[in-house]
Amino acid sequence: MSEYIINESRFVIDISDELKDHALESGTVLPNLTIVGDQIDRSDSFQIYDTQDGSFNLLVVKKALALKWLENGFIPKKALYFYTNDQGDELVIIFSPSSLILQRVNTLRAYGSLRYALSFSAAMFRTRSLEHDISLRDGIFLELYGVVLPCYTKTRAVADRALFANVLSKDQSEDLSSKEELGSAHGLNRLSLKEELYKVKISLPNVEPYLEVGELVDDFVHKGAGLTVSSYVLLDENYQIYATSDDSFILLMENSFASSLIERGLLSQIDLGNVSFGGIYLKALCLSNHFALEKVNDRHFGLTQSGAFKFALAVRRTRQLCPDARLDNALYSEELGLLLPSSYDGNGTSDAQLVREVVSVGPFANAPFLEEIIESAVKIVE
Repeated sequence: MSEYIINESRFVIDISDELKDHALESGTVLPNLTIVGDQIDRSDSFQIYDTQDGSFNLLVVKKALALKWLENGFIPKKALYFYTNDQGDELVIIFSPSSLILQRVNTLRAYGSLRYALSFSAAMFRTRSLEHDISLRDGIFLELYGVVLPCYTKTRAVADRALFANVLSKDQSEDLSSKEELGSAHGLNRLSLKEELYKVKISLPNVEPYLEVGELVDDFVHKGAGLTVSSYVLLDENYQIYATSDDSFILLMENSFASSLIERGLLSQIDLGNVSFGGIYLKALCLSNHFALEKVNDRHFGLTQSGAFKFALAVRRTRQLCPDARLDNALYSEELGLLLPSSYDGNGTSDAQLVREVVSVGPFANAPFLEEIIESAVKIVE
């Protein structure tokens, strides 16, 4: 992220025809049978609603803004749901699972989570690979597609490094430093990312990433032409996870780690791709980001009630296959229905304690669970 000069006249959208206070009414049944819930955020450029069943959050914008995002490569066409409301306004709705973040940038806070911080930084890196110049302080973090969607308003431009520092802040204070005020240190890159994490006492593992921002991965991930890397969201000595330009993750595993999982029946060789980086052989797996893929001790994916029971079942299934595995620092894949352990020393939190902690503490997609839900999940592993 080197020197960028913003010429706002090139990018600002005329928002005189702004969204009405409520572009959608609570209780509206969309043609796909989704029932609109409450409005949870709004600005002149966008509105965010939940759904009555709590499964999605809805980003609502005027058609012109959505088409600009599409034109500039921020989102795929499949993300756009075209809808005309009762007032005749041509709108576009983007559906985001409630377990993922859909939120304006200046209100984001990681609350000490490295995974949260890296998810946001990956979105910033990808956004800057697409658009160097536009201000992102007024942007919307759409975790589903690993991107910050700009709103093209005249909001004061803030340096990318300051935006990232704000996400790491422990309170609602906001650093509004511009690029000019921060000088050569204004950009967000691997060095400044580490420095900002260090300031809030969050350490990044001393592991070199295998993939770079914007790198094509079609050769070993057969998901469709043009899939590129946003950035890493998890680095570990045994594996690395990358967000991509689509709604998917790439999991790269050290060969020895993958082999141990295959030997124990947790993974199948046939599902894994083979990758080589400078003579280092890795196993690759492409997984949907609609499901949790995270370390148990650094959780970020919003937990739903069904997700709580899925996690408990994954713990039980993993324990049946690996009686001596340590699970409190394992990698949890909701899509696989398993935890992928890094050690087998038999130590760590008991399964019941682990499930209780996860379903009690969250984070949650909507709200904390009732005690009876927590107890029901714990009983699965007792």
